[in-house]
Amino acid sequence: MRDGLLLRREHDGSLVTHASLRHLSRYPWSDLVVDGRGNAYLGNLGFNFPGGEFAPGILGVVTPDGEARTVAEGCAFANGLVVTPDNSTLILAESYGHRLTAFDIEKDGTLSNQRVWADLVNGYPDGICLDAEGAVRYADTPARRCVRVRQGGEVLQTVELDRCCFACMLGGLDRRTLFLMAAEYPPATWGPVTSGGCPDYGAYGDCLCDQVSAGHLPAQWSVCSGFRMWFTEPARASRE
Repeated sequence: MRDGLLLRREHDGSLVTHASLRHLSRYPWSDLVVDGRGNAYLGNLGFNFPGGEFAPGILGVVTPDGEARTVAEGCAFANGLVVTPDNSTLILAESYGHRLTAFDIEKDGTLSNQRVWADLVNGYPDGICLDAEGAVRYADTPARRCVRVRQGGEVLQTVELDRCCFACMLGGLDRRTLFLMAAEYPPATWGPVTSGGCPDYGAYGDCLCDQVSAGHLPAQWSVCSGFRMWFTEPARASRE
């Protein structure tokens, strides 16, 4: 997130640098999505989070051969990303913009025709996923919920949680299992400063899951796995 490198896993399991993003931004990178052409799109926050003063971020693209360039600017906390199955549209969650923003994807990976896909009013979209009906589910961290909306902003479903929701994804054998990554946040205290100059905090969270249909709200959630979540705060000197 903060090293400015996109890594690629080789067939033997080793990790190698696929591209450096450091010439695009010195600030933290967030979510990533890869389209059917092999182009990787990444959101950059544009400021040190948490603790830094907000500034608009960017979207970058890395081509299969490792070329990295900026394809969108002025993003209000670029977060979750999805690409439609036909590779024609990219949808971005702008957390501080309270909206989902769409772009047309050109054949060379360039983004154009920026527009509001859904105005979420007071929603803070984090991770997002796209379903078979073209609706988007978004995790709303501060509101502790996951919301399903269609293009234009109509709310189709809301799942309330007892902790913060960071990401959502449909999966399972029939792709009707909704997985939610949830944990308590923010931490009560930040940990010791690491070698990278950032205090770390580790918190255990849960992956919640249940079967869903397009219009069905799950009656009961089960914990299908636990995970360890790391939150990193920039060093105080980097906030200047």
